[in-house]
Amino acid sequence: MRHPGIFAAGLVAAIAVTATPVFARQSDSLERRSDTTNAIAPSPAGSSDAPSPTEQREWFGRGLKWANWSRMTGDWDRLRTDLDEHGWSFQIGTISDVSSLATPSRRPQGIGRQLTTIGMTIDLEKAAGLKGSRVLVQYQSMGGANGAIRAATTQGFSNIDADAFSRFGEVWFEQRAGASLRIKTGLIDANKDFAFVENGADFINSSMGYSPTIFPLPTYPDPHMGLVVRVDPAERFYAVGGLFNGGPAMGVADFSAVFAMGEAGLRWKGWGGGRIGIGYWHVGGRRADPDDVIQPVATGGQYVVLDQTVWSGERDGAARSIGAFFQAGLADPGISTTSSHVGGGVVARGFVAARPDDSFGVGLTTVRLVGGARESEVGAFYRLALTKWMALKPDVQFIRSPGGASSRRFLVAGTVRIEVGF
Repeated sequence: MRHPGIFAAGLVAAIAVTATPVFARQSDSLERRSDTTNAIAPSPAGSSDAPSPTEQREWFGRGLKWANWSRMTGDWDRLRTDLDEHGWSFQIGTISDVSSLATPSRRPQGIGRQLTTIGMTIDLEKAAGLKGSRVLVQYQSMGGANGAIRAATTQGFSNIDADAFSRFGEVWFEQRAGASLRIKTGLIDANKDFAFVENGADFINSSMGYSPTIFPLPTYPDPHMGLVVRVDPAERFYAVGGLFNGGPAMGVADFSAVFAMGEAGLRWKGWGGGRIGIGYWHVGGRRADPDDVIQPVATGGQYVVLDQTVWSGERDGAARSIGAFFQAGLADPGISTTSSHVGGGVVARGFVAARPDDSFGVGLTTVRLVGGARESEVGAFYRLALTKWMALKPDVQFIRSPGGASSRRFLVAGTVRIEVGF
């Protein structure tokens, strides 16, 4: 394993930190879905008055067991609850991955890495009387090896893989006007508003989060400056559009490239409930060619996402469900390394009687690469909810033709993920 000392020290240090929310997954439908790095757990109920002797709270000696706290460090003896009531919410969480890569021709290779996210959300309506306004300031630190480079895959196999960094993740201001209009500007992770699938959120393969054909998408690990406008004119319809700095994705360090994206969709409650979204993106600007000559570039693509609850029920008061998702994308093969993508999967939640918070899923994702080669990945995971604030997630993926190599070549990537919300 590369940098085992750094990884182990980081894990110990992270668990020793005091802070906030449990990772619902990589991760709350990210705003609309909630992202592991941004999940904001609800504060325990209670007023600012002194607690009654019988009140149960997330603190030592206050009735609730530690395993049932929503966050590892609880309500800070009511300080966190008081701060939340005044609009200040703090989030700290870690995702730690330990992986093993194996092929028929080489011995297994170990890889370790860890992502720590520290965030502060300010509800300006509570804090300053600005109705419908809020601010997010988020800082992220990634350490360890980049598994995608080690595996030489186009799609990767872990959604936290990146070169080591420490920098601001998202920093934005959001204004809501009623229930139907939302405007957000600043440093934005676009995958929280575009091209996501709810039922793909628990998978650790990044292609389950959004189609890799959208190569300029400003998302983790490199959100960009932008503006997002979302409209929900009716209960079943939504539309969202955004403009971003497209320079970094196009190899231009300034604002000479613009990335534009739009998505419209429908939601329904019948057949268990579901959603379909259809999107288009376009990027135009300049990019340096292999001889460092700046050339004009204009390209775009389309995608579709679909979520559907296949079945839902209840057993002993605990909810159970089976959800499915599908996504597909197209892009210009002259610009993008992936010209087409198809993926989908199934997730079951609450099916182990003694473990209602557990989930497991199976999925497939495949892309067509430049030259016509294909890379396909089949994966499965089991998310074991150890407590309300800690989860263990074993995951295995079988990757055929990694990076477009011979169709006879395959790679097995096994990962154990630990998610902690402080």
